Amino acid sequence: MTDDSTVTGERPTVPDPTAADRQAAPGPSRDAETAVGTRQRAGGPAAVELAALRTRAEAAEDRADNLERALLTNRRIGMAIGILLERLRVTEEQAFDVLRRESMRQNVRLAQVAEQVVYTGTL
Repeated sequence: MTDDSTVTGERPTVPDPTAADRQAAPGPSRDAETAVGTRQRAGGPAAVELAALRTRAEAAEDRADNLERALLTNRRIGMAIGILLERLRVTEEQAFDVLRRESMRQNVRLAQVAEQVVYTGTL
């Protein structure tokens, strides 16, 4: 008795023993694995979390930069108030009012008036 494969010249097919094990083994199906892989590549939860972290990091950097600028500006205003305290012999509140009025008169930011006082010693 001859096998059909010997007559046609084809090699006999031998079942893959691991294929049966894969089919019988419990676990996620190939469709589920494919769906998870596709979702992660196309912006799944990991990509969303990464984007959120990047946004938070950028916001934190912006805030830190703003706080550094505010600190520098505040120091300059304090220096200008000190100079005006000494030069005009006024209180701290009065020196600040002088800076504020000059800022409004020139229509520039208070920090710019303070810089002018720090560098020139005058308004």
